[in-house]
Amino acid sequence: MPRGRIIPFMEIVRSPLIVDAVYQGDRKASAADDPLPRLLDVSNQGGFRYRGSLDNPSLVALKTSLDDPDWPDAIDRESGTFIYFGDNKRPGLGLHETRRFGNELLRRFFERLHAGASGRRSIPTIFVFSGTGEWRDVRFLGLAIPGGPDIENFDDLVAVWRSSEGLRFQNYRARFTILDAAEIPRFWIDA
Repeated sequence: MPRGRIIPFMEIVRSPLIVDAVYQGDRKASAADDPLPRLLDVSNQGGFRYRGSLDNPSLVALKTSLDDPDWPDAIDRESGTFIYFGDNKRPGLGLHETRRFGNELLRRFFERLHAGASGRRSIPTIFVFSGTGEWRDVRFLGLAIPGGPDIENFDDLVAVWRSSEGLRFQNYRARFTILDAAEIPRFWIDA
């Protein structure tokens, strides 16, 4: 059972985003139960969900399970460092050829980060969520930015090699910083 503040499905369209709050999905046992489309106007599948176009997303919801032993996404709740492994988790595709373009989004975020002030301003808002294990409920982990003050630019986005079924392939390990913002107002999300 989730602990902490719980926002019921019918209230999430009006709710701010509160760090560690659980946003309940509907209980109809379908993909439409997902709370993220109702909460942020994004799609209902995948690790990366965005508002806008792939070339110019205005907002991104990044969802992790935090429980994949092969791809151990992790958050250090004290330092705010969030490590996220991309979406190329099986052999057979190139690093940027994933179905929902998650690794392509990662590449673009970090490319913009390294392009100076104008590039950084073009990075969309990134909201990080984790599944709770209850229905399709999600926990808000925070507002993230690529990289961070203690993360070197050669270590913020790294292509790592893995093997599965005797085949080698690459995926990204990305390092983000969760900002010190306990609550994101609804008017800011809607704007």
